[in-house]
Amino acid sequence: MYCETQKTENTKLWNFNYVYLLCLNAIVTGASYMILPLVSKYAITMGTTLSFAGVIAGTYSVAAMFMRPFAGTAADRVNKKHLMVGATFGMAVSVLGHFLVHSPFLLLLFRFLHGVFFGISGTINLTLTSQFVPQKRLGEGIGYLGMATVLGTAVGPNIGLAIMDYWGIRSSFLVAFCVLLTASC
Repeated sequence: MYCETQKTENTKLWNFNYVYLLCLNAIVTGASYMILPLVSKYAITMGTTLSFAGVIAGTYSVAAMFMRPFAGTAADRVNKKHLMVGATFGMAVSVLGHFLVHSPFLLLLFRFLHGVFFGISGTINLTLTSQFVPQKRLGEGIGYLGMATVLGTAVGPNIGLAIMDYWGIRSSFLVAFCVLLTASC
């Protein structure tokens, strides 16, 4: 993985740690968003109503949003690398939960957990990335991180839908789990 080092004063933006974190951000975001358009459909196949399926799907975003301030505080107090690995592993486990459950209420629980871990991951990735960006190029460096996030949110759902079309909805959850598990190593 990457090394935790102090920010240097050189102007080199494209260093190994920075590129690694950009790629990690795009992959984790893409894997998380792979299942986004599938969750409500999956919940309906479990026999829930359309409105509750919407609640299940939306729980992820709400959990991620409310988790971010706590993740920021944790980033100041805990080893960022360990927190990032833990959050990514937590996302993998919660996505595996999507694959394993057959109850809308358990799906809601795993959707909530996925959002919590995604909120932690995004916040920690931002703080880690800023450590490897030269101070004079911080805006540019964070801008590229935003582009990596957008790339994941743009490509992920399409991949998830394509996997669903070829191998079924649960296969998308399994592939997202494998990607997130690999990213946590």
